Amino acid sequence: MKNLLSILILGMCLFSCSKERHCPNFPEELESFIPYELNDTIRFDTGYDTIEFIIFNYRKYDKEIISRNCDCDCGTYIEIEASYQDTLLFYRINSSDYWKEINFYLSFGVKSGINASNIIDTIPYKDQYGIYDQCVILNDNKNSIVVAKNYGIIRVILDNGETWTLIE
Repeated sequence: MKNLLSILILGMCLFSCSKERHCPNFPEELESFIPYELNDTIRFDTGYDTIEFIIFNYRKYDKEIISRNCDCDCGTYIEIEASYQDTLLFYRINSSDYWKEINFYLSFGVKSGINASNIIDTIPYKDQYGIYDQCVILNDNKNSIVVAKNYGIIRVILDNGETWTLIE
């Protein structure tokens, strides 16, 4: 009986001390903030022109299993890259055990670009173009980007006063 109890305790210890940890997939509730697929077109009205970004890269990363000995978290992300003429748009949502964050980068060819990020803390957003229930606002001290649930990027407000508005 003593041997059986010892074997049972040893087995439980080995099972609970396994070398791998299963990570959750990218949260479904965050996917609606990046509702794009490869080859989608994101259209913006600039007030004087329509610009169309074509998504040429879509990547979703789910880390399924990590080592228990790893001093790391279960980080997952979805990201897109899109282009319009010499302008490159990069948009990514990160999710981990400890934080959730949106990153946005816009490069205007050889000129400087926008590099903004923010934790995901949704707020209502209203302007002359519409009302959105759940939004995240990103700033880089000069420019602002507004991202809305189920719509993705809805506004890009540049430091020169130009506003790009999503055409749905």
